[in-house]
Amino acid sequence: MRRFVNAKQPARSVFVRGTTEGINLVANTWVRPSFGPGDEILITEPSIIPTSCPGRCCATASARKLVVAPIDDTVGLDMAAFERLLTPRTKLVACPHIANSTGTLLPVEAITRLAHAKGAKVLIDGAQAAPRMVVDVQRSAATSMRSPATRATAPSASERSTASASCSTPCRPGRGGGDMILTVTFDTTTYNEVPHKFEAGTPDISGAIGLGMAVDYLEGSASTDPGAREALSGYGAICSRRCRACASSAPGSAGSASSP
Repeated sequence: MRRFVNAKQPARSVFVRGTTEGINLVANTWVRPSFGPGDEILITEPSIIPTSCPGRCCATASARKLVVAPIDDTVGLDMAAFERLLTPRTKLVACPHIANSTGTLLPVEAITRLAHAKGAKVLIDGAQAAPRMVVDVQRSAATSMRSPATRATAPSASERSTASASCSTPCRPGRGGGDMILTVTFDTTTYNEVPHKFEAGTPDISGAIGLGMAVDYLEGSASTDPGAREALSGYGAICSRRCRACASSAPGSAGSASSP
């Protein structure tokens, strides 16, 4: 798995049971404890539910603000608007690598570079990207990235998450039990090192084995062909424009003529 996404260190990879669990792990172990009033979470309009819902839950729980960067006429991310919405108050930027609704490829390297320049950390949802293109977590330089197995022909609910040391080391575990504890007494508890402190209980052994087999398959297949991805993205953009045209011409919409 380290080779598949070009992760720098195997110890920064945490096995979880799906994309949603991985994103919620970040939300509950880092966002909730470290964010304060006035801090902002910037997501993108192409964000899918697993990315946006944890952010909204965290924002509403403690008066944090959830900001949404819109798409442009090509159904891609409006980068000019994204830069305007990215401020020193932005503490986390969360976005998909490929939008599941349109197939749009987001410029995650540029997004990460701009976010880091403002001091924000970045969470990338790789649900659609990992099985369709070559993913390089070092090149994207994201703080945290989720690479699910369910879209990669592996057993359901098996995934690996990669997190930087600056984000994962100070975080408290999201769950307790098993190898996440290094030492424990009735008075004190010492947590294990990453990734063990985020992998409570019995590991998803069968899922990890299936994930490894899925990676072997993907590395030997044409599933990462950029031409296929671009064709899907183009089709998604056409469908999105048609939906917008229908919505604007619907009775009662701003773009429709008023009835006599």
